[in-house]
Amino acid sequence: MLKTRTTGNHSSTTIDIATLVCAAIGVVIPTPWVSFPAAAILVLWLPGRQIVRLVSCSTGEASDPWMAISASMVLMPIPLAGVWWQSNSRPVVLAAVAATNLALILAARVARSEPVSLEDPISSRRTRTILYLMIAWTGACVFVTTWLPDIGARPAAAPVRDYIKHHAVMWSLGRYPLPLRSVFYSGEPDTPYYYYEYFYLVPAALRRLCADRVSIAFAFGATSAALAACLIATVFRLARSVLRSASGGLVAAALASVACGWDSIAAAYRVIMHGPLVILDSWAPVQWRIHNIFNALLWGPQHVIALLALILCCIWLRTAPVARHWILTAPLLAMAVFGSSVYQAIHFFAAAGLYVVFMFRDAYAGKISRNRDAGLTRRLMLAVGLITLVGFVLMAGRAWHYHQMSERYDGGLTTQWDRNPNAFFGRMLPPGPLANLLDLPWMLLIDVGLAGVACLLVSRAMWRRIWDDAAMRLLTIISVLGTLAALTIRSNVNRIDYGFRLSVMPAMVLGAICAGEVFAGSDVRPWVRRHGRWIVILGIGIGLPVGLYEGPATALRTLLETKLELDDPGAIRFIRHGTDADAVVQGDPTSRLSSVSGMDRRVGVVSPESAHVVVFRPLDVQRQMQALADVETAFRTESSATAYDRLRGLGVSHVLAGTPERKRYGELRQFEDASLFEIVYKDGTATVYRLIVPGSTGDTASSNESG
Repeated sequence: MLKTRTTGNHSSTTIDIATLVCAAIGVVIPTPWVSFPAAAILVLWLPGRQIVRLVSCSTGEASDPWMAISASMVLMPIPLAGVWWQSNSRPVVLAAVAATNLALILAARVARSEPVSLEDPISSRRTRTILYLMIAWTGACVFVTTWLPDIGARPAAAPVRDYIKHHAVMWSLGRYPLPLRSVFYSGEPDTPYYYYEYFYLVPAALRRLCADRVSIAFAFGATSAALAACLIATVFRLARSVLRSASGGLVAAALASVACGWDSIAAAYRVIMHGPLVILDSWAPVQWRIHNIFNALLWGPQHVIALLALILCCIWLRTAPVARHWILTAPLLAMAVFGSSVYQAIHFFAAAGLYVVFMFRDAYAGKISRNRDAGLTRRLMLAVGLITLVGFVLMAGRAWHYHQMSERYDGGLTTQWDRNPNAFFGRMLPPGPLANLLDLPWMLLIDVGLAGVACLLVSRAMWRRIWDDAAMRLLTIISVLGTLAALTIRSNVNRIDYGFRLSVMPAMVLGAICAGEVFAGSDVRPWVRRHGRWIVILGIGIGLPVGLYEGPATALRTLLETKLELDDPGAIRFIRHGTDADAVVQGDPTSRLSSVSGMDRRVGVVSPESAHVVVFRPLDVQRQMQALADVETAFRTESSATAYDRLRGLGVSHVLAGTPERKRYGELRQFEDASLFEIVYKDGTATVYRLIVPGSTGDTASSNESG
C-alpha cells in the first residue's frame, strides 16, 4: 500500500501541486497506459487526499489511503456535475478538475499547519494479506463482469443485464452535457432525462480526461471495482474501530464482500422443487428479493456509492461528532447520496432527522459535554440550521429535476403489494406491507445470513455500546428504517425496481460488525462465548457460494459460453468502429436491446416497455409508440420508399438486417433498393445498410463485404 509521509505543510503542498501538474501533463499523452492512470490521480486520489486532511484537522487523526479514494469517489461527482451541466469537452473538464484539486490543496494548507499522514494503518501482515485478498477477489469479479463484454474481438451482451442501463447513462455523458439524452430513442434527440447519475460522472470524467481512449465498459468496470475495494476497506476500518479488533474487522469485511447471505439453502430447495436457477438469489420473485452487497456491486453500483458515503460519515462521526467541519461536510455528503440514489436518500434523510432529535436530547442531558450546557444546545441548533440551509441550496435543483422526471410516469411509490408466492406467515393476512413484514425475519435470515443472526447473538451491553456511539447510532437508525422500508414501499412504475430493497445494505453492515463481535469480542450472549468463532466460521461458509461461485461464474460467463450472446457480432463490430459517432442504427426494436451497448450508437427506437428503457421516459410517450409502429412498418413493408420514409422520419442513418430481423420479418428485400439503401457491410449472417441522403459523405470506414 502506498505510504505518504510528510515533514511539513509546505513540503506536502509542494508535492501535491507537483503531482497535480505531472498528472495534468500525463492525461494529454496519447496513450491510455499513461493518460488513464494520470486521470485516476486527478479524480480519485488527489481530491480525497485533501478532503481527508480538511476533515481530520478537527481530530488530528491520521487516515489510510482508502479513505482518500473513498472521499474522492463520494464527493468529486458534485463539482463534476456542475461542470457537466455547462460542458463535457475535455479542456473544460480538465480545467475544472485541476482547479478543484488546486483549491482543495490550498484550503488544506490554510486549514492545518501539520498535514495528515496517509499510510497503511494495518500492522499485521496476516491481516493485511487477508483483507487485500478479499479486496482483490471482489474487485476482479466486479471488473471482469463489466469489462468482458467488450474484450478483444468478442462483443457479447453483459451477463449483468443492468449494464444496458449503465452504458446508456455513460453514452450520454460522453456525447452530451447534462441533462441526459436517450440512446434508445432518436425521435426526440433533445429531450432531457433526469437520473441519479453521480456515480457515472467519475468514469465519464476518467474517459474524457484520457480522450476516450478506453471503452465505456473498461472505465465503468474499473470505477465499480474501485468502489468495491473502498467499501470493503472502509467497512473493515469502521468495524475495527468499533470493535478494537482486527480479526473482528476482517469478519465484517468478509460479510461485505465474499461471504453473503444463505441464498444457497433456499436456492437448493427451489431447484429440487421447481428446477434450475440462473442465479442463487433468484429463489425469490424479483419484487421481494433483497440483494446482498456483493450482488449490489455487480448490478447497481450507483446505489452502493450512497452506502460508501454513509460509512465515511460514520467513520468521521466517531472521531468528531460535533466538529465544525460538519456544517459543510454533512450537506455535501447528503448531496452525494441524493445525486447517487434517491431511494437511499429518502430513508437516510429521515434517519438523520431522528438522529438530530436524539443528539439534542443528549446535549440537553449533558451527555455530550458531560454537563448541561445551554450554549452547546444553541450552537447545535445553529449548526443544524446551517446544515439544513446549505443542503437545501445544494439539492433544490436536483430535487426539481427528479420531480420533473416523475411527472412523466403514471404511478410512483405505493404500499400496494401482490401476494408473495413464498409467503408463509404472511398468508394469515391480506397481501400488503403487514403480510410482508411477517415473513421478513425468515427472508432476512436467508438473504442476510450470518449478519442477521449476529444481531441476535450480541449482548445488551453491545447494543448499549452501539447506541452510545454517535456513528453507530446513526447507522442503527438508518438500518432499522431501511429494513422496514424494503418490503413496505415499492415503485409501481417498474416491476424490477429494487431501490428500496437496496436500503437494507446499511443493516448488512451493522450486522457484519455484530458478527465481528461474535467472533472476536466478549459482548455476546453467555452461551455464545464458547462457540462464537465456530458459529461465525459456519455462517461464513454457508454464505460463500455467492461470492465464490455466483460472482466469478457471472464474470466469466462470456468466456464459458460457446454461443455469443449478441447475434451477428461482425456487424456489431462494424457499427461500433466503422460508422460515425452520430450514426443512428435501427434493428429489430424488440430483440436488439442487448445490442445497443455493443454497437455504442443511438438507435431509432427499441421497445419502450423494457425495464431499462423506461428509465428514459420521453415527454411524449405516444410519439415514441408511434415511432415503434413506424419501425415495425418499415421492416414489414415490401415498399422500399415506405421503409425509407419511415426510418428517415426518425433520423435513422443505418439499418441492421441480421439473424433476429430476418427470423421475425423475413428476407427484408425492401432494403435492397440501391437508390435508397447502400450496403456498407455484409457477411454470412448480417447486412448493414446506409440510408442514402443527397449530399452525405457516407461512413468513416469503407464498405466491408465478405462471405
